[in-house]
Amino acid sequence: MNEAICEPFGHPRNAGRLLFDFSVMTCCMKQGMEKDRVLDFGAGSGWVTEFVARLGYRVTAFDIHGDLEGVLAGRSGADKRLDPSLMTFAHGDGHAMAFHDQSFGHILCFDTLHHMHSFDRVFAEFARILKPGGRAIFVEPVQATARRPRRSTSSSSSPTTPHGSSATSCSRRSTRSRGVPACPN
Repeated sequence: MNEAICEPFGHPRNAGRLLFDFSVMTCCMKQGMEKDRVLDFGAGSGWVTEFVARLGYRVTAFDIHGDLEGVLAGRSGADKRLDPSLMTFAHGDGHAMAFHDQSFGHILCFDTLHHMHSFDRVFAEFARILKPGGRAIFVEPVQATARRPRRSTSSSSSPTTPHGSSATSCSRRSTRSRGVPACPN
């Protein structure tokens, strides 16, 4: 069996921490947008995609690596209770995504943002593909995020979302030392 299919329960990752952080992330999802597609940005092994599909959401796994189809097929094949029709995939670079404007109700970014070269470009893409009122929700290791990439040389400032989308960040430090952050629904 592919070891990636066992994530988040495989060594050396801490399954308890991952499941706690996933729970905080899903609590931040906006009520009333359950029918809207969710983007798992930087899907990697596909475990967030699988768990979001288990909650009944239609979810698109997005990553730059090329075997998302095999990963999702392996996950749905390992447990026949998982509805594979809820999961799709797309390959690409997060700095320029091939999705239509306002395609997603939520963007989930789990341990991925710190891998991006230009936060400005990625956040501009998030603002473009989020539906009005949608949310981009982030879980990031605090130490890795502290090493921010260089600011882009573009003249644009941080992206805004004129249609009311919002970004919610749940860092591990805030969830552990100060309690779970309240995410408005």
